Amino acid sequence: MTVLTSNWLCWCASGTGSLRQPISREPGPAADNRDCRFRLRGTTARPVRRPNLHCMSTDAVHAQLIEIANALGECAAKVLAVHGVLSDVAADTGREGDRALTDLQRSALIDSVLQGHPFDEWSLWETAELLQLPSDGPFVVIAAEIASPGTEPLPAIESKLRSMDVFSVWRLLPDLQVGVVHIRGEAQLDHVLALASRTSTARMGVSARFDDLREAANALRYARVSLRGRPEPGVNVTVFDGSILATAAVSAPEVMVKLAAPIIESFDGLAPGERDVLFDTFRVWLDTEGSLREAGELLFCHPNTVRYRLHRIEQWTGRSLARPRDVAELSLVLEVYRQLMWRPERR
Repeated sequence: MTVLTSNWLCWCASGTGSLRQPISREPGPAADNRDCRFRLRGTTARPVRRPNLHCMSTDAVHAQLIEIANALGECAAKVLAVHGVLSDVAADTGREGDRALTDLQRSALIDSVLQGHPFDEWSLWETAELLQLPSDGPFVVIAAEIASPGTEPLPAIESKLRSMDVFSVWRLLPDLQVGVVHIRGEAQLDHVLALASRTSTARMGVSARFDDLREAANALRYARVSLRGRPEPGVNVTVFDGSILATAAVSAPEVMVKLAAPIIESFDGLAPGERDVLFDTFRVWLDTEGSLREAGELLFCHPNTVRYRLHRIEQWTGRSLARPRDVAELSLVLEVYRQLMWRPERR
């Protein structure tokens, strides 16, 4: 019998009394005397040392265990059980380390996308591949408000969307839960937003559609703007429309608010609710291409009421809705108000 086998026999005799006890790498009382003597079938007893499992390959350990199992007979099951425990511990530790590393890398990649770090074509494709996203859009960014730090307003949203054949990645920020979602069309986007609305009552802002992942940082900014803007009554999801007017209103927020403030302040003599009625009337009138009748139908009022409200806007601002330049200016100012200046307390 080899010296290594004898070493294993000694270790088994002294260390396998109870496999139910936790396995420790630290020496215990039973290991104070590292030399022990063991006699087997007339062999000469000699001092041996316990083997270092960590210095042996798995194949070598397994081969020695087979030899030991044949020699020990009744101890075979215990020896093999110990080997199984050690192998499982090593495998579990490796898997946990790999999983933690993967999660860390994934979070870093999502942050890079959301923060607008520069990507060339190859690194962009590689990033999309690692995040399991299509490399080409269209995409949208969804931002959901967090009630308290560490909570998810949209729990398990990524797996729920995946069950709908929608690819997405999500990141929990201090104030928002943010997702980059790949959509194939307006109908699929409607399904995604309907699921988000059913999942949470938190306010959500959605960017306009974009085709290049490198545009995600700007899209996140527009989603944040949508969260800050005035929501439709009874709706917790606000979609940034991506129009030239809306984009111009939020492109330089500080400048635009400063320019719009004098006109908005001209309505300070009105109650907030009355002012919002005038602003809504003007917006609907624009959407109906200046039709008093269609605007009245949408606002559930007479066309003359629409005309009266528009005239009041002219009085308070000193602009004329008969002049296209004044209409364009008021359109931009009221868009700035809706996107950047409106606050719930104004209602």
